[in-house]
Amino acid sequence: MWNRGRPALRFLAFAALLGCAAIALSQERIPIGHRCSEDEQGNIVCSKYGGGDALLDRVSKQVVCGRGHCQVDFNKKSSVSCAKTEDGVAAYDRDGRVVCSGGCEPASAQACEKLLP
Repeated sequence: MWNRGRPALRFLAFAALLGCAAIALSQERIPIGHRCSEDEQGNIVCSKYGGGDALLDRVSKQVVCGRGHCQVDFNKKSSVSCAKTEDGVAAYDRDGRVVCSGGCEPASAQACEKLLP
């Protein structure tokens, strides 16, 4: 009797796991593997460049993007700095400054594109 109940229990656990995964995936609004952001109108905005980031600029309150990865530069009034090279790396040094492969540049709204249906 115990053995008959275990396969059914395993099936129910597996079905519940699949259901949770389906719900989680259906609620994913930003493409997996991309650093996109949602603007104030609910639009999904991504960088025009492969490997670029999109972040909400705390100063301008708009989504800004870069050619490479971006970081919030807390030493520059919370502006966003990005790597100048496509898919370039941006990180913080030990003093909290943003450093980038190929150098850094400010993120801009012109480097962004809104995703369309």
